[in-house]
Amino acid sequence: MEKQKTAQTPNVPAVIAQMPTAHPHQNIDRAIRAAVAKVTGGISPHAITETWHDWALHLGRAPGRQLELMEVAQTNAFQLMGYAAGAWAKDQDTDAAPFAPKPHDHRFADDTWEGYPFNLWKQGFLAMQDWWDHATDDIRGLQTQDADRAKFQIRQMLDLASPSNFP
Repeated sequence: MEKQKTAQTPNVPAVIAQMPTAHPHQNIDRAIRAAVAKVTGGISPHAITETWHDWALHLGRAPGRQLELMEVAQTNAFQLMGYAAGAWAKDQDTDAAPFAPKPHDHRFADDTWEGYPFNLWKQGFLAMQDWWDHATDDIRGLQTQDADRAKFQIRQMLDLASPSNFP
């Protein structure tokens, strides 16, 4: 087995002398890390995957919570289908919309979102957002900080798919 090369500088303490020198291709590694940082906005991919891994493991050990999420999904789907049937028949009152944007969400403030078919896109998105809000609520054993981080990340991903982001 070859010994690792170490820095050989006179008058250097023994601990520092035992430190390995930089490997010859470290610039390639730096370039890759810089490219990943540019794509992720400087956020560690490990931090992102760690959040989802932790959330998924805790959810995987909570069959009662999984059942609750299935019930929320079913309820949301039935509410959305009922709304869509009324909107398609053009007898839907916009006050009867099952899902409302959050108070700070102004994407759907324009009255155009209340007309067909835009109201269906809006309600579909809000139904999905509602489900994810439930899915990323606190799960027993999951630290509140990690639940908040998962909720933040999914909110960012949902915003990318928001109907207000498409012409």
